[in-house]
Amino acid sequence: MNPVAFMAWRIGAEAALLPQIAWIHAHGFDAVSFHTSPGPQAARAGFDAAAAPPEATAALERALRPFRQVELHAPFEAFPLAVPLPPAWSREDHPLGPTLRLAERIRANVITVHVTDRDVAGGPHASRSLLAARLAEFAASRPSGARVGIETSRLDYLEVVALTGAPGIGLTMDIGHFFLGDRAALKAFDGALAALVRTFLPATVHFHLHDVRNGIDHLPPTGEPGEVDFNAFFQATCAGEYDGAFCWELNPDRATPKEIAATPHFTRSHLRDAGCG
Repeated sequence: MNPVAFMAWRIGAEAALLPQIAWIHAHGFDAVSFHTSPGPQAARAGFDAAAAPPEATAALERALRPFRQVELHAPFEAFPLAVPLPPAWSREDHPLGPTLRLAERIRANVITVHVTDRDVAGGPHASRSLLAARLAEFAASRPSGARVGIETSRLDYLEVVALTGAPGIGLTMDIGHFFLGDRAALKAFDGALAALVRTFLPATVHFHLHDVRNGIDHLPPTGEPGEVDFNAFFQATCAGEYDGAFCWELNPDRATPKEIAATPHFTRSHLRDAGCG
């Protein structure tokens, strides 16, 4: 069955990373995710990949050993399309360098990155061309064994990633984000998340899960109806033979520890009902 992950953010009042990792394992998750940048104090956990001393990295390695999979979430500004990736990822002159070095050290399975395109001149066509070029560079510079997931809700960027087909490079699909803003990507599929997921599933390496209600995202799945049809979603991923992890990304101000702890069972039950498992 697919690994089920939780993204360390804050669990109740606990904002430190290592205690959260221990809690996540103790509550039935077999995969874990965290940010490779320091989070706002007492608000979100993170590991400062650029400045952590060797002993901190060693302690992190030990904490991660029980998990089947590990996802690193790169800093939000670390993938600017206007800046070429260096030919050797270990070089210091690119903001993704610390995350990529950490990924190799801990043998991370997935590295999720957000696209930063505000400094690109020439409009959407130029951005798409640069994204394709950066993906090819990423394929050559990623750590061995790690897959890179581009997280975006822009339909044209989803299409570029899917069509480029760069080895080891795909999509991290954050299903809740498609229900925010103008919902342009969803509208292209008549509002059906499952249809969008089926279309891009061959290029998808990772999923972030959360529900959305009234424009509020990062909510846990509860008995209260939300925007995300999880039954249809898991049916689509199962039918498409998706083999990656499902990572719950929940806002600690909107999800209690009890609600967080219920998500592994929720996920595995839906996978069994869909015929996977």
